[in-house]
Amino acid sequence: MPTYKNITPSMIVVSGVTFHPNRTVSTSVVINDERLVKSSDSPFYNPVLGSSVINGTSGQTISVTINLNSTLVVVIPTDVVSVYINDVQNTPAIKTKNKISIDSRSEISSIIVYFDNDASVEVHQFKQNGSFVEEVEG
Repeated sequence: MPTYKNITPSMIVVSGVTFHPNRTVSTSVVINDERLVKSSDSPFYNPVLGSSVINGTSGQTISVTINLNSTLVVVIPTDVVSVYINDVQNTPAIKTKNKISIDSRSEISSIIVYFDNDASVEVHQFKQNGSFVEEVEG
């Protein structure tokens, strides 16, 4: 998301972001206001913390480390798998061949995938949606 400079002699608040006079602010909020000059397209907001594809054969178990900053883990298998959270002794497993979304809220350190059949599994990790504001000048 872009960086903006307040070109007015006054403090202004736009979309919940405070801009002091002649100061530049980096924010994840997209703003369209004639009192601001866009000085950069960055920083770019990206909620993805990790993304991987694991391939397994029937009867195989593979563990995937989950970033502790993840708030959402999405698992997309191509065939039937059993998904365990943190430990294979944490039962019941989620047995599925469909996409599942797991609210992780920093409580998941790994998922363990047991392959009922040969399959591929996509594992995507996301951080909480939100915005940020950072003064970058002066």
